[in-house]
Amino acid sequence: MNVLYVVGVGPGDPELITVKALRLVQEADVVAGFSTVLEVVRKHVRGQVLPLTYRDQEEKLGQLAEAASRGMRCVLCAWGDPSVSAQELVERVQRVYPWVEIVAGVSSLAVACARVGAALEESLFISLHRREGAERAFQELVYALKQGHRHVFVFPRPYDLMPAQIAQRLMAEEIPPETRVVVLERLGLPEERVLSLSLGALTRCDTLSDLTILFFPKEDEGGYGDGQC
Repeated sequence: MNVLYVVGVGPGDPELITVKALRLVQEADVVAGFSTVLEVVRKHVRGQVLPLTYRDQEEKLGQLAEAASRGMRCVLCAWGDPSVSAQELVERVQRVYPWVEIVAGVSSLAVACARVGAALEESLFISLHRREGAERAFQELVYALKQGHRHVFVFPRPYDLMPAQIAQRLMAEEIPPETRVVVLERLGLPEERVLSLSLGALTRCDTLSDLTILFFPKEDEGGYGDGQC
């Protein structure tokens, strides 16, 4: 059996793919991943491409595990750094295959820090991009915003806990509608956008992509403007 690599390919900018990730993709017999992720590395793939969707990912991961068990060199590509933004995907792979190695990549969180000028050591990172524990993470977000002592970065969850829904729920938890929030969409991609909004304005932003990070500056560092989606 070969090691099955879960490789972080960065936030989308092809210049932010690590040398190791690029080598593993080029040497692989099978390269799997969601279609948007595969677009970042497709021109480097020499083997078979195995695209995943949210509906068939369990089946496709089983096929990838079977290929690895037959001695094929297999790579599963994930956005950013798998340990930051793809933990559930990693756990799914580990359930079907015993020898998994995570290859770190450049996280979109690091790019987000650079865009807004925030130090990671002064920030809290909360991921809602999960099925289990999302409600606990949301309450942690509410508490952090009410305290206002640290910057907060938030990863939304595709489809049912996107930025507009997060804003609506935060206001229901008595977070003021004038609270500052910076929307960082498609970081590292040609369509990248950085928008500065109030929480109230964010409730009307229902067309943001699932490649979005929210940044809430700490209480004493507001003043990011009042833009519109």
